[in-house]
Amino acid sequence: MHKSWTQIIIESIIIGVIFIILGKIIGCITKPFFGVSLPEVCSKWNDKYILEINWFLLGFVTHMFFEFSGLGDWYCTQ
Repeated sequence: MHKSWTQIIIESIIIGVIFIILGKIIGCITKPFFGVSLPEVCSKWNDKYILEINWFLLGFVTHMFFEFSGLGDWYCTQ
């Protein structure tokens, strides 16, 4: 059964949001172990949520790739 474009887009958005949430959680867990002192000039590097946007796009594009390459179906049958 083929999915509609709307369903694929909704799934991709959900995966993108999950990537943001997991990225934040993993960042909070690992920060005490790998945190570094940065210069003051770096303190505002993420003011525009660049990291979160990248996480979202990574999840969105990854889902689209797996959907259209057939790897998602292959993985589910293995």
